[in-house]
Amino acid sequence: MLRRGGTVSRTLASLEYKGYVSRGPSARDGRSVEFALTPKAEHALARDPLRIVATDIEQATDGNVAKLLDGLRRTLRNSIARNNGRAFGACLSCWHFRVRVRLSSRTPHHCSLLDEPLSEADSRTICVEQEPAAAA
Repeated sequence: MLRRGGTVSRTLASLEYKGYVSRGPSARDGRSVEFALTPKAEHALARDPLRIVATDIEQATDGNVAKLLDGLRRTLRNSIARNNGRAFGACLSCWHFRVRVRLSSRTPHHCSLLDEPLSEADSRTICVEQEPAAAA
């Protein structure tokens, strides 16, 4: 049986077992332990796509990520305002999304507002016309 969730100690034990962290005695307190990343973990982090994108963003903004975030927030607020206060959302959580209405395996879903077939990938995209299903 697979247990869901988990404690920090279980997570650390798993990372240690997989070779991503090493455990050692604390230099400050003999009763506790310290964990350190292993070369295997450093190698995995160097290839992490999100870390690479974060580095690209930092380089593109000359380290001024706060200015980029401010600009993106302002852009989103303006877009929502132009959309009469409606935020965007994923098709699959929309009032107009119809599950498995088409027989085609390529487009099993349907948008009843735009009368368009939707693939599995389409169902996870963001739509400016989205109306939350719970609101309707």
